[in-house]
Amino acid sequence: MGNTKSSSPHYEFRRAYSRMYSFFVPKYSWGFMLVLLGRKFLFAATGILFQSNASFQLAFALLVTFYSFVITVTWRPYLCYGENERVLEENDRLARAGDHYHAKILDTLR
Repeated sequence: MGNTKSSSPHYEFRRAYSRMYSFFVPKYSWGFMLVLLGRKFLFAATGILFQSNASFQLAFALLVTFYSFVITVTWRPYLCYGENERVLEENDRLARAGDHYHAKILDTLR
């Protein structure tokens, strides 16, 4: 499944950057990282922009936390151990249906 140099031409990339995408379902790997970075930026900006009003700071931080929770629950981007087989089967199905993104993932895994 691409875990050795002989079985995958992208072995070095996968070894170097696997921590970046290994915890996510493939269709959310890059997009959800941007959501996480945006959340961190908003938390940092909250402390800088609203430093004169602590109650507004807290309210805005709670708003960011709530929207982050809603996005996480709606998208379900994290890959659980038990979902691995289902995600691989869904990827195979989408690759056979002609989705180029999932076909590229399938070629990389084989």
